[in-house]
Amino acid sequence: MRFLLGWVMVCALMTGTPTLATTGFAFLRLGEGARDAAMGDATVAVTSYTADAANPAALTRGQQALTFSHTEWIEQIRHEYVGTLWSIGEDVIALSARVSHTDGLEHRVGASLEPLGEFGVYEWTAGAAWSHAFSQDLRLGVGLRFVRQSIFDEAASGGHADAGLLYRAAGWDLGISVRNVGTMNELNRVSTELPLQLRVGGARRHGKILFAAAGHWSDASTDLHAGVEWAAREHLNLRLGYDSGGTRGLSYGAGVELAPWRVDYAYLPFGDGFGPAHRFSLRWAVDTVPAR
Repeated sequence: MRFLLGWVMVCALMTGTPTLATTGFAFLRLGEGARDAAMGDATVAVTSYTADAANPAALTRGQQALTFSHTEWIEQIRHEYVGTLWSIGEDVIALSARVSHTDGLEHRVGASLEPLGEFGVYEWTAGAAWSHAFSQDLRLGVGLRFVRQSIFDEAASGGHADAGLLYRAAGWDLGISVRNVGTMNELNRVSTELPLQLRVGGARRHGKILFAAAGHWSDASTDLHAGVEWAAREHLNLRLGYDSGGTRGLSYGAGVELAPWRVDYAYLPFGDGFGPAHRFSLRWAVDTVPAR
């Protein structure tokens, strides 16, 4: 427990000094998977197959899995995710890649009646995550990623690290993670700041209902998140979430599981005329043979 409290203090110090630079890679502030999105991204303490995008300590144990996710975000922005994980004894190893992209932007040089052409913006990250159980109640996870940004004919690259803890006490799962600690080189003489983020939260299951809540702190905002998942039927889960940041508010979703497959969907309405976003996930998973 002393180790956990000390780690919380280190995280607070790391995020205590805000940066004045404009951050990019906005999709790195989000979790992955339709389940996370439907539950308001309140999943820092919820074990999942895509936890490497929220808290690497919460990667699902005892299974091998492959997950695909597609998001139709607002303003014709799309996100793609592919990830795999496998358990080896007390360890879980995950590999994944994420892409955020938009196309069809008009290329102009000064005022003109007609554009000179079109271009796209691509931001992507790929890397690995690892988690280890130090005891029955305490898990540590870390991740390392390569990132790259391409805008028209300019490109920049860099790297970042994530770290997290998952601790179980009195029926609660308590999670904390620091995400996107890294740097980028210059894109047209300007460096893009990665969105450093601290997440702290808890989750508790009561019968067929899973409750989750979290706080997210970054240089840009402080947001509160909450989510609930209800096992309505043997193969059906219904989800509801809330995100206080920006104009998102409530989110909704469902998951259908017919082993070894699971399909999840999330509906994310935005205000201010942005319209809704949609996320779809497909997961294949099988149990691993226990380590001898």
